[in-house]
Amino acid sequence: MVDPTELLCFQFSRIYNPWEAENKANLLASALPQREIYALAKWFSNCLTYQLRWILDNSRAAAMLKGRQIGASHASACAAVLWAFWQEDTYIISTDEKTATDVLEKAWLAAKALEGCGSLLGKPKKRTQTEILFENGAKVKVLPSTSAARGYSGNVILDEAAYYGRTVKPADVWDGAAAATIHGHKLRVQSTPNGVGNWFHQFWTTDRSKNYQKYVITLDQAIRDGIHTLSGLAPDAFREHIFSTLAQNDKRLFAQLAQCSFLDSEDQLIPTESIENCQVNNCQWPEGPYYAGLDIGRTADRTELVIVRVAPDGTRWLMKDSTKGRTDVDDIFSLADTAFGHPYYCKKLCVDATGLGAFPAENLQKRYGAFRVEPVVFTLKSKEELATGMALAFNTGTVRIPKADDKLFKELCSIRREVTDAGNVRYDAPHTPEGHADKAWALALALYGCSKPLNQMIDLGPSRW
Repeated sequence: MVDPTELLCFQFSRIYNPWEAENKANLLASALPQREIYALAKWFSNCLTYQLRWILDNSRAAAMLKGRQIGASHASACAAVLWAFWQEDTYIISTDEKTATDVLEKAWLAAKALEGCGSLLGKPKKRTQTEILFENGAKVKVLPSTSAARGYSGNVILDEAAYYGRTVKPADVWDGAAAATIHGHKLRVQSTPNGVGNWFHQFWTTDRSKNYQKYVITLDQAIRDGIHTLSGLAPDAFREHIFSTLAQNDKRLFAQLAQCSFLDSEDQLIPTESIENCQVNNCQWPEGPYYAGLDIGRTADRTELVIVRVAPDGTRWLMKDSTKGRTDVDDIFSLADTAFGHPYYCKKLCVDATGLGAFPAENLQKRYGAFRVEPVVFTLKSKEELATGMALAFNTGTVRIPKADDKLFKELCSIRREVTDAGNVRYDAPHTPEGHADKAWALALALYGCSKPLNQMIDLGPSRW
């Protein structure tokens, strides 16, 4: 009979160098009965190489950018079962109930497979609709994104993180998950891309993920590891199957679903290409009147001022922007002073007068004049006018923004056109630690303010206060 430790070493050699594989196998052999060593080796033999690498990653934090239908959820389910083997609890955050049920089913099958390989330490005891209990007291539990694992402590897997946001703020999910893992537990984040500008895209492409062990698993990588064998298809036939069924023969969609490319989603308001075409290195124009937009932050959101200048040909140039990290009356008046003072003397300031912004907007009108300050209450109708007006400006190339302003670029990409359950169209952006697309909405307000012909505007000259 083959030594179980040698079998385990053979499995480890798929992802480690020979010295590491032998050391890890010997370390486990010294801590576990041979029966368990043999069971783990046999269990691991059913995993693809990339899956095994993800399952055995012992990092505190790891993230995976993945293609669709490559077995990533199965790999995470196996990781949760392996952690239960070591008496660790795991909470899997899913986007909806169906996804949660599917992931739990994968974890149950993985646990039963480990038991079938002869393991007693990883033996499942009971399954309910939301969790699997093991004989050793550990559990694997699925939770909806609205819970964010608040009140729990253990390992957390954020599944399809790019698709959070319909019913909960992705940042809230992140806060809850991070708190649950703070005492030495592991955090895993995985998703297929879902356009640009959302929470997962910003997480993956910025320094927020710099301390994470990161994996990029495309369909081609999964095929090289043998994912196609599960369907009985040859590599090219399997790839064509994914292209024709999931991507509907759309090369652009295939790039996002199978090749891990961050592309515009169907509900993205302004195409990324239109935004890029309006970016310039030096966003300054020497002549023309100024207009401003002021988005007043609520609670944790920032208050943003954007000033644009209208060139003689009608092109709007973003000349100035200022940010205040909190909503404060003095800060709001300070930003308004910037708009109406030297050197801008803005002809008009459009102010977000929604909720907390109503009182400041009224006071701004009293201070600078009702003709200079226009309150705009954000409703479905008014946000549609703001959003579509801004989209038209970018799609027709009649606006210029700084190329160096990466924050504004991401915010513009993040604004979505969504149809509610009641059939209404709403325009919104996901909440992130940086805000709620506040600068983009301030730009939309500024563009709205100068959308009327100049001869219809009342020119009162420089502000007087």
